[in-house]
Amino acid sequence: MMLGIDKNVLKCQIIYTTNTNVNQEIINRCANYWSKVLDINKNQIVSVTKSSGKIESLLYGSCRLYIDNSSLSEVLLYGSLPKLIEMIKNPKTQDEIKMLHSFLRGLFAAEGYVPSKRLDRVTLSFDQNSQELGLYKILLSNMGISTGKSRKCEVPIYGNQNLKRLKEINVFSWYKSKQNRFIKGYKKLKLINKLV
Repeated sequence: MMLGIDKNVLKCQIIYTTNTNVNQEIINRCANYWSKVLDINKNQIVSVTKSSGKIESLLYGSCRLYIDNSSLSEVLLYGSLPKLIEMIKNPKTQDEIKMLHSFLRGLFAAEGYVPSKRLDRVTLSFDQNSQELGLYKILLSNMGISTGKSRKCEVPIYGNQNLKRLKEINVFSWYKSKQNRFIKGYKKLKLINKLV
């Protein structure tokens, strides 16, 4: 791997959203898919757990990778991650801007929401008991994207120019269903408002 971490130390938890039970067929389908996509052994998949929802959102669930090694976790959390955050809060080079784009794609894949009926806004969820909201605003501002007034634990992003900028950096590319909803909504906006 790029970080010099052996794939064999990775563990995988799969979260499957459904309004029914997670049966053996679902477990097998998810385990087969993620072991193939990630090129890991099936014994590295520690669980396939249910997340309650009205519909089954993803055929193979979503995957959470982690390393069960406290020393390495300490290095990443308290060594590499703070340096990365400082870098993308004030990017100076093209490589740092690319890193900011990648970070935002991961953030929007995990915490972003795209309405299904009309693309009047996109929202980002944040933990009210953390510094996340301030960080999100700085990172988005670096990309020329402004945010609206946050409510509860969500910050909205609306306005044609902000949505256009999100499209330019392909912010939902790591989550196919969100990407599809965003592009579909954006095309309608483009027709209505003659966006480029």
